Amino acid sequence: MMGAAKADELQTEIAPTGKLRVAIAISAAGGAFWSRKTEQGYAGVPVDLGKAMAQWLGVPVEYVVHRNSGEITDAAAKGTWDVTFLPKDPERETRMAFGPTYEVADATYIVRAGAPIENFATLDQTGVKVAAV
Repeated sequence: MMGAAKADELQTEIAPTGKLRVAIAISAAGGAFWSRKTEQGYAGVPVDLGKAMAQWLGVPVEYVVHRNSGEITDAAAKGTWDVTFLPKDPERETRMAFGPTYEVADATYIVRAGAPIENFATLDQTGVKVAAV
């Protein structure tokens, strides 16, 4: 079990304002990294993780709402939030620190038979149309 002094030190580092400010992105569709507004407040995996972290730290939680993950990333240097839950990628790693991985997901793309797409480099070209499901 963590000693009181160590817990206070961690609380001061992670939630310096005395509350845990959790950046969330709102989406009607939801998803692993998205939240949604409900009649009771906010819901979604990032909301639940933020609430649990705040409880563990012994501080109240405040959700800092953004329209998308790009806004959250852009706000990292502004000090408006303390933690968030986003996919890790090389660009984000230049702008924020990441903790341990808590979810692993694979993504892929499907092309029609005979299409000239063989890898991401051939997909990422001007004029190539991509649809997401």
